[in-house]
Formats: sequence, structure tokens, C-alpha cells
Amino acid sequence: MTRNPVKFGIKGWLLVLALVGALPAIGFAGVVAAQLAQAERHALLGEVRQRTDALGGLIDRHLETAMTVAAILSESPHLAERDLAAFHRDATRVIERYRIGDNVVVVDRNGRQLANTRRPFGTALPPAGHQDLTDVFAGHAVVTGLFTGTVQKTHRIAVLVPVWRGAEVAYALALGFDPAEFSQLLREQGLPGGWVGVVVDRTGTIVARTHAPERYVGEKAVPDTLRGLAGGGPRGTYRVQVKEGVPMTAAYVTSPLSGWSVAVGAPLAQLEAPAWNSIRALLLLGLVMVGTGGLLAFLFARHLTSQAAAVTRAAVALGEGGAVTLGRSDVAEFEAIADGLGVARDMISARDRERDRLTAEALAAKAAAEREALARSKFLAAASHDLRQPVQSLVLLIEVLHGRVADPSVQKVTAQMEQALQALRLLLNSILDLSRLDAGIVVPDFQPVALGPKLARLGEEYRLRGTDEGIAVRVVATSAVVRSDPTLLERALRNLIENALRYAPAGRILIGCRRRGSSVRIDVLDTGIGIAPRDLDSIFDEFHQVSNPARDRAQGLGLGLAIVRRLMTLLGGRIEVASEPGRGSRFSLLLPSTAAAAAAGASADIGRHGQGQAVLVIEDDAILRGSLVTTLEAWGYRPRDAASGAEAMAVVAGGFSPAAVIADYRLPGPLTGPATLDALRATLDRAVPAVIITGDTAPERIQEVSGSGLTLLHKPVAPEDLRRVLTRLVVGA
Repeated sequence: MTRNPVKFGIKGWLLVLALVGALPAIGFAGVVAAQLAQAERHALLGEVRQRTDALGGLIDRHLETAMTVAAILSESPHLAERDLAAFHRDATRVIERYRIGDNVVVVDRNGRQLANTRRPFGTALPPAGHQDLTDVFAGHAVVTGLFTGTVQKTHRIAVLVPVWRGAEVAYALALGFDPAEFSQLLREQGLPGGWVGVVVDRTGTIVARTHAPERYVGEKAVPDTLRGLAGGGPRGTYRVQVKEGVPMTAAYVTSPLSGWSVAVGAPLAQLEAPAWNSIRALLLLGLVMVGTGGLLAFLFARHLTSQAAAVTRAAVALGEGGAVTLGRSDVAEFEAIADGLGVARDMISARDRERDRLTAEALAAKAAAEREALARSKFLAAASHDLRQPVQSLVLLIEVLHGRVADPSVQKVTAQMEQALQALRLLLNSILDLSRLDAGIVVPDFQPVALGPKLARLGEEYRLRGTDEGIAVRVVATSAVVRSDPTLLERALRNLIENALRYAPAGRILIGCRRRGSSVRIDVLDTGIGIAPRDLDSIFDEFHQVSNPARDRAQGLGLGLAIVRRLMTLLGGRIEVASEPGRGSRFSLLLPSTAAAAAAGASADIGRHGQGQAVLVIEDDAILRGSLVTTLEAWGYRPRDAASGAEAMAVVAGGFSPAAVIADYRLPGPLTGPATLDALRATLDRAVPAVIITGDTAPERIQEVSGSGLTLLHKPVAPEDLRRVLTRLVVGA
């Protein structure tokens, strides 16, 4: 009969090893050492607190002395007699004699400096910039925080006291200090090596420091210090990593006199040194104990190693997908591991099969989504092209009609039709925007833009719409001129006004400009629902909308502000927003200003150039071709038209020599618009200027035309845009 060996688990073998050790002795020694280290740490932390209290008292005494000197100076009879020149002399002598502070300033209620001992009396002085003057003229003495002096343009500290005349405060007297004086006071106290002392004013700005004050005074204290001081109470302790990057434990005390806080920090390495000494002692004791049982542990380890090797071989087999086998062992856990490895192999195989199936499904879904996206893109491009053809004809015909009708009532109707078509044109251009962004070729056409007429036109258009919705829209007249792209700028403004209309029900919208140095700020203000502070950054993200969790399309798609921010980047400007929930918002566009004469000159050029010039129109759509010809004739050009590339070649062969060519991209026959232009230029033996007008918004089409160096316009084109481009082409020729 075979006798089964006695089996122990891994815990059994470890118990045998643990019995050999001396863990109880090591544990007892550790407790004693920890208590001793804690006592030493508390003693060192107590010294940090004592040093902090001493430095806080020293700073307060220095400020109290300064307040006393300032109060004495405030009672000078020269101030009562308004003899500021005599007071200037006396104050200068006091500072030189007592070495308290380094200058005295007298300020009236209007913030004017009447005397400053840093400058000869009578010298013109800038206004005082103290925010604490209000408290002083209310009758209170104040210790300021760190500020930049308006005369010396350096960091300063001041003690402010009121100068009374009867029951009224006539002046504020300031006794100023160089912050270096307080840093020197800290250094003179001889803090232990590695310790750091710092003085922080009420705003968290560093006033004085024992280490590198010339570098850190004027900066905000590190976040750990700000959080520690904000913990409440006149004194306390906190952990901090100081400016030099050293972790420390610090104590602070806040002065009721000045509101300043004095903090002293000791490196954690010094505070934790006793604990490390105890750890070293424990390690030494542990080594002795472990060495005693090392021999027995070695014997046990040799037996366990053979068992572990068998487990390793089984694990390798599992990784290679082979059979997992493990011989009999006197360790029960090793046999359990072998069984577990077999189960794991079966589970891994099943998961691999499931993963392959899911991967195949995901790849198929991805391919289907890509095909659907491509089909949708082609559909949008085709639909955009078909819509732009009739809209372009309407835009041009209304332009001609507007110039030929004299009846004011009819002109009003045509103007409203023109505004409606303008809105439709901009709607179609949204599809173009996406294509241009996909193609990465949006290049602004910078020129002087007079904001007055543009804002007035937009205001009149949106005033009518606002009246229907119970919203008052008002535009403030302006003569400002900016350097920008007129089309891109108008698109950005329309997006902002549309947003204001959408989120200001039954409210008011104000549109106007402000000059800011060399820039002009265009403001769109509304009295709508406002925006919470947490949303002020995210509103510029794509598809982000405020107060539209249901994604109501009547409230837009959430792309308007994202487009505006991209447009401002292209135009060299920026967008700003200020808002208060429940009260409304202000969206502002900041753009570089330019001379008004330049804009006037640019507009005049459009009217002067191109009169009587020959223009060839190549367009397969008969209605649009006729509209273009009629519009060009109204502008004073001499147009000829052709329905295809072949007809255009025949017109030129018949002796017509155009100064410019307007061509559609898609034409009947084998020749596209660009190919027809190449053939015409070869026939005329000159680079006749040309513009391609198309309703095709596919990114590859935009890249193709732009890469050929031709000017590209998308239908529907605003008459003023076509006229401007045509004038530039004719004049450039």
C-alpha cells in the first residue's frame, strides 16, 4: 500500500520560517523607537512654532513703531497750516535721523500726491494707487500689502494714517518701506540651517523672505502656503513644498495689526531624522535576526524552488497554448495552481475567439460608417451645388433690380428680399465652411473694413427679426475702421447676433464699438439668460450648448461660437466674453484698427475701375448666365457669354479679347472651368485673369482650384464680393 506524503500549504511552510524568526522582539523595539522619534519630532515642531511667534512679534513691533512715527508726522503743525513745503523738509529730516522707512507721502482725497520725500517739493507727481485710501479717509490707520510705487516703480510697503483737520480727515499720510528691510529683519534672527522664513500680505503676496528675496518678493506664495493660511485661525501648521522645491513642515501666525502672516518652515528631512535613525537601528536588529534563521530558510527555499520551477514550466506552456501539466507535489497550493492554469487556458481560448469575432464586427461597422460618411459628404456637396445655382441668379437679379427701380416702396421690398437672400446665402456657406475647414485652405482677404455701414446693415436686418420676436435690437453708430476680411468678419458677427437673439427672449440687444489703443472692440450685448462661470470656456467647444439638454435644433447646433473663435484666429484677433447668469452676456471681437481713408479709398476703387472692360462669362446654366450678363452690364462692363468651354474658345477665336473671365467649374463637354481657362490663355498668349464660381463645396475641389492659383468664389456670391474681386482682377491686369 502506497503511503501518501503529508501535504502542507504555503502558509504552513511560511509558519515554520516565521517561528524561527524573532518578529516579537523586532516589533517591540520598533514601538519603542517610534515613540522616541515622535517625541523628538514634537520637540522640533515646537521650536518651529516658537520661532514663528518670535518673528511675528518682531514684525508687529516694527510696524507699530512705523505707525507711531507716521502718527507723529500726521500731527505736524505744517500740515494743519497747509505748509506742505515745510512739512516736506521736516519729514525728510525725520526719515534720515530715525531710519524708520525711506519716504513719506501726503495724498489728498482725490488720490493726488501733494508731497513725496523721494522727489523735490514741487515736482509733478503721479496719482497715488493705494486701494486702502478709502479706509484711511474713513479714519482708520492701515498697513498695506505689497504694491508697486508710482514714483519709484519698485516694490513698496506703506503704513497709512489719517491726517485730521478738526473732525474731518484732510489727508492720508503714508510712511513707505523697501520690502528688503523686512527680509533683513528675518535674516538677522538666525534661523537654523535649511529653515525658511517668509512674510505674506493679505493677498497672499510674498513681502519678505530669508532666502532669495530679490527673486521671490512680489510673487504669490506657493499653493500649499495659501491653502495653509486659508485654513482659518490666527496660527497653525501645514505641509509645504517651498519655492526651492524642498518639502517642509511650517508654522504660521497671522497679525491682527496688519493682516500679514509670518511662516517658518523646517525641512521634513530634519523632522524625520529621528524616525530614520530608529529605522536604521531596526534594520540592524532585523539583519541579525534574519541571519539566524537564514540557514533554515535556505534549506526550505531549495525545496520550494523545485516546486516553483514546475509551476513556471506550466505557465510557459499556457502562454504557448500547449498542455498544462504539473507533477504531484507535497504542496497542496501548487497542485491547485496547476488546475487553475488549465482552467485559465480554456478561458483564454474562448476569449480569443470572442475577441476575433468582435474585432471583425467592429471593422465591418467602421467600414460601413466610413462609406456612409463618404456618401453623406457627396450628397451634401451635390445638394449644395444644385441649391447655389438658382440662389446665385436671384442674388444677381435683385442687385440689378435694386438699381433700376425708383419707387421707394418697391426699393424697400427689394431690400428686404436682398436681406432674406443674404441670410440664405450665409446658410449655404455653412456647408462651405465645413468643406474649407476640411481642406485647410481658408485664407483671409485682409483689407480696410468700415464698421459703420456694416453694423448698420446688420442692425436693420436683425431689428426687423427682433421686432417679430419681441426683442429690441439697437446699433450705436461708429466711424471705426478695422483691417480684416469683410466676409469672414460679417460671418463672425452674424453668429454672435444669432446667439444673442436665441438666448435673449423679450430682451434687448446692443451692438457697438469701442477703441482700445491700436485695436477696435466690437461688442454684442444682450439681456438674456447669461452663462455660468463654469461654462465660459466650454461654450467655445464644438456642439456645446448652454441650457439645451434636449438638443433642440431651433436653438442651433452648437457650432457658432467654435467657428467664431477659429475665424478670430485667422483674422489675427480674439474673442472675449463676460456674462452674469440671469442678467445677460457681452461677446466682443478685438481686431486691429486702420485708417478710415484707406477704407474709403478701397471703396472708391470699386466704383472707378473696370468701366467698359470686356468680360467673358462661361456658365452652362442659362438663367444664371443671363443674370451675370445683366449684372455686368449694369456695372458698366462689356460682357460676352458662352455655355461651354468649346463656345468660349469660339468667342475668343472670333476676335473677342476679354480683360477678365468668369467661369463655372462644371461645364458641358470634356473641359472643366480651369481646363477652359488654360486653353483660352494659350490661345490669347497671355495670362488673362479669371475667377472660378462654383456651387461644388467638396474639399478636393477646393484644393484643386486653389492649387492652380485661380481665385475661387462659391455660389451664391454676394454682388459686392463679385464686384470687388472683378475690379481687383481688371486693375491687376
